[in-house]
Amino acid sequence: VPKIDPPINLKVPSQKDKNRLKADPELLYGSINANLAVENIYTQGISLSEDEITLTINQAKFRSQPRAIGRAIRVASYLAPDNIEFITINTMNADVELSSTTVRRENITDYLNYKGSRAEIWNNARIRAPEYQHYKSADFKPYVNFPEVRTNIAPALRNMIGGPEAFFLGQLWIRINNSIKFARGLELSTVAGINVYSTFNELKTASDSVLPHVRSDIQEYLKEGKNNIQRMKLDYIFSPYKDIIARLDFGLMEEMFGGVGGEILYRPFNKSWAVGIAAHRVRQRDFNQLFDFRDYEVTTGHLEIYKEFAKQRIIAQLMIGQFLAGDKGATLDVSRRFHTGLRLGFFVTRTNVQAEEFGEGSFDKGIYFQIPHDLFFTNYSTCNVFFGIHPLTRDGGALLVQHHSLYSITGNTSFYELERDWQDILD
Repeated sequence: VPKIDPPINLKVPSQKDKNRLKADPELLYGSINANLAVENIYTQGISLSEDEITLTINQAKFRSQPRAIGRAIRVASYLAPDNIEFITINTMNADVELSSTTVRRENITDYLNYKGSRAEIWNNARIRAPEYQHYKSADFKPYVNFPEVRTNIAPALRNMIGGPEAFFLGQLWIRINNSIKFARGLELSTVAGINVYSTFNELKTASDSVLPHVRSDIQEYLKEGKNNIQRMKLDYIFSPYKDIIARLDFGLMEEMFGGVGGEILYRPFNKSWAVGIAAHRVRQRDFNQLFDFRDYEVTTGHLEIYKEFAKQRIIAQLMIGQFLAGDKGATLDVSRRFHTGLRLGFFVTRTNVQAEEFGEGSFDKGIYFQIPHDLFFTNYSTCNVFFGIHPLTRDGGALLVQHHSLYSITGNTSFYELERDWQDILD
């Protein structure tokens, strides 16, 4: 492998150093692990065979998976012994391996020496769903000291616009995000809020809904839950079979409901569609959003159908089932993703609730925007700013908020998504 100037912060090893790495695999594994960590790419497993090196990686820095894959490929290419001809990168999210990309090492070298192209790398690559969870049997597995604790504290803003009491009412509060990972796939996530300043006390208009007040008592939650626990939920996420991912969850699911349930998703790697089922038994939380509950209980669940139209960059989601007020019907959500990562969408929900029972608005609908952070900053990020316009908060067609939605967890890892972003492979 000829010496080339690496486009990332990595010192190319000398032949003497390569001989040491070949003679001592543990030194090779440690060098790869350390160099990837500089890029905020974390090695979950490394294995060597006669002519191939396989890495399983996890990262939350790049929206484009090929960008992360390409950086891992380059690190492995620079450090691996000369007998290695193939490099395989398995990507992981939520402790589940979701994609596997194998490239010829000589194609990478040719491109970096201005003798090849991304198309040549693509034509000779093998991209597929992982046949098994490689990290479990890898030669090298970094030691993880469970429990892992991560905390983030930041100011946040909530608002209501256009209400009868005032055009704008809002709250400035401190949002505390905390997660504790006890084992692979098992995590407790908590969101707590501390009030700084609020004008929600001015809310006076009580709900007149004839349906169970699953959403229309939002004013009471805003007034009494200024200091709150928005979420405290234990999730267990795993993959029982190829192309299938499942989640079991228990706890305070969202601001208004807590309970127990789960979701299972079948997403064939080389298809642009997916099918899932989610079901929960939940109970309404008290207005103070701490640990007390009200009397109302309900079973809610949906059949979920997803279809992505790759050329148009349109994603359609249809959910059919029972909503929080016990009404039955369907929600259609359609959005478009632009090259920048910006997503614009709308949703509409119709159930067996008549317009007179639903109240003003007749049925549920809204629009939303999802704006990626790195659209405005020079650093890469997977974070987004979400902004939605929901004209009225009514009880019909109300969905349980799904934190750790399986479709979002598997996002940007299917074949057509890797193909879509392949131009980033050596960025």
